[in-house]
Amino acid sequence: MAVVDVGTNSILYLLAEQNAKGEVSLLHQEARSVRLGRKVMENRIIQKEAMEEAIAVLEYYKTLSQNQNADRIAVIGTHVLRTAKNKREVCEILRQKTGWKIEILTEEDEAKSSYRGALYGRPLPGFVSVVDIGGGSTEVILGQANRIVGFVSVNLGAVGLTETFLRHDPPLQNEWSALETCALNALETAAGSLLKKGDRLVGVAGTVTTLAAMDLRLEAYDGRRVDGHTLSYAKIQILLNTMRGMTLAERQRVLTLDPKRADIILAGAAVLTSVMTLGKYKEITVSDNGLRLGIALREFDLHKN
Repeated sequence: MAVVDVGTNSILYLLAEQNAKGEVSLLHQEARSVRLGRKVMENRIIQKEAMEEAIAVLEYYKTLSQNQNADRIAVIGTHVLRTAKNKREVCEILRQKTGWKIEILTEEDEAKSSYRGALYGRPLPGFVSVVDIGGGSTEVILGQANRIVGFVSVNLGAVGLTETFLRHDPPLQNEWSALETCALNALETAAGSLLKKGDRLVGVAGTVTTLAAMDLRLEAYDGRRVDGHTLSYAKIQILLNTMRGMTLAERQRVLTLDPKRADIILAGAAVLTSVMTLGKYKEITVSDNGLRLGIALREFDLHKN
């Protein structure tokens, strides 16, 4: 089966299969930076240009899923489609163009699926905090083994923070300080208690996987190497401080794996360091799996023979 995740920054694709023993294998993954949530913070309206780019990517994924003989397709939407005023219009246009009906996940559904996907095949003792830093929101989920203890979705994402605070290239110190203060205060208010209860931290989505790939000095993205990689708080600060002094063009040259993320990586990393500061985590385990795998696992459960 295939899962398509329509997010604020990226539209992502996963092809997975389940064997007779119930084990799930990931066969193919792709991600395209569309920035569907561009300027949504201003008026909560998804722009026509962004919608047209999303249609092109979804049409490509539809052809890909057909060529790969996917027997089922689950198409999901997250924060940008939960909050946009014109979400119904956008979903209907996307349905007309692709034939796909988009399931807009609730905050709870997104959190549960991200947690399950992040920890699949990764048994960890004690209480685990999972953080999913997206373009429009950040999910923090606290669990123990397969049991979720609590979760919160914070209206704090890499795209929104970048558009709100970072006006100069490279960012001015006062802009950066305001962004960091916003991220830290919002997370402390909404998720501080959850973060302080975790024994360890696991991270999913583009910010943490990009930082892991940078730390590993990968020339081409390799999810197998990124998955399970440990990033220390100190190393994240080094990467962040280095990039803060760069222009956007310089960051794009550094982020050869995903140059379209160069403008929002600073804000995403600020959210991550705030999470680690509040929870007093010295390191984070990076998971290359998250929401899409969690949705695939849900679908396999629903369609058991």
